Amino acid sequence: MKKYLFSLIAVVLALAASSFTLMKKHAPTGVYVFEYNPNGTDYSLARVTNVDKAIWVYKGIDQPMCSSINTKACRVSVTSADVNMTTTPYSLKASTVSISAAPSLPSVYYVTGITGTTSAFSNKP
Repeated sequence: MKKYLFSLIAVVLALAASSFTLMKKHAPTGVYVFEYNPNGTDYSLARVTNVDKAIWVYKGIDQPMCSSINTKACRVSVTSADVNMTTTPYSLKASTVSISAAPSLPSVYYVTGITGTTSAFSNKP
């Protein structure tokens, strides 16, 4: 009887301990979409290629991309490996993401490439 009582107490303690264990927080799956903020009409090379969170603003997971007509920068998408999740809102990770751009008009640039584990970009007219 003692043996069963001891086992029963051990099971009860194990269940009680596990009920207070916090679950690990996992990053959502999907692609994280960031939209270019021109701050008015600034589509300069220096601004388009800067991955600062005030310039490339987080829009959400699996959001639609732009039309891909190469005139002005619009949106980029990356996986969680290229997102700095310690900031609010999320931002592009400068250590793993770089953006390249080309001119469509004088002083107006569009995205031509983005580095990252799995990344994509789109532009707008």
